[in-house]
Amino acid sequence: MKHTKDANASDDWRLQAVSTLAKPFRSPWTGKEYPVGTKVSLISVVRYDSKRRIGIPMPNATAMFLSVSHRLYSQAKDILTNESKIKAKKNSLSFVSDCDAIDYLEVISASVVFAYTALEAFANEVIPDDYTYSVGRVDKRCTETYDKTQIERSLNLDVKLDKILPSIFGVKSPKGRKIWHRYVELKRLRDRIIHLKSTDRKSSQPDDDTIWRLLVKKEIPFMVPIAKALIDYYAPYMKPRPRWLDCYPL
Repeated sequence: MKHTKDANASDDWRLQAVSTLAKPFRSPWTGKEYPVGTKVSLISVVRYDSKRRIGIPMPNATAMFLSVSHRLYSQAKDILTNESKIKAKKNSLSFVSDCDAIDYLEVISASVVFAYTALEAFANEVIPDDYTYSVGRVDKRCTETYDKTQIERSLNLDVKLDKILPSIFGVKSPKGRKIWHRYVELKRLRDRIIHLKSTDRKSSQPDDDTIWRLLVKKEIPFMVPIAKALIDYYAPYMKPRPRWLDCYPL
């Protein structure tokens, strides 16, 4: 469904698609007529309550999740570098309040997870609707073939980035390159957050292997550049090129 917007409407970089009318258009819902050149974006109409509907401009999921991750990282940085929230002693630091500490852990954890989710959204988005992927089964008795829906649901992100996308774009896999090692860092940190270990639920010492040691440090984990770099690896081969990539402001 198309949604017409006023000529002075802002083109948010996270929108899935923006174009302009090539000929006049009269809205079947409002009866209003829009002239040639009016900006147009995709919209999803959902049921708000029993009497009302609401239109939502369709976001690009990859762009939206990168934006969320970046914003949460900025919030985490503001907490961890704020002298009113961090108290410094001779050989140690401490949060001024429990609230500040938990706020930091919330936003930095979410930032990492959303950076990874942006990559998942990107991989699923660029798979053509008619694409199929075939791979020999482990027992070598037969070949399994996946359509797009099955790829999205059944194959993990490693396979998509290492096998599926290189096949689609006709390029070498990024696996083994520096960019892949950085992706592995992102994945490991994300997995540690999602799957907390028993050691993460106990008191610990400075050098113990806990998720908190990975999250609370001077070099605050910033995962947006890692996700974006892997997307940029494939970007030159994408036709048409996603609008949000050309408008990317972060």
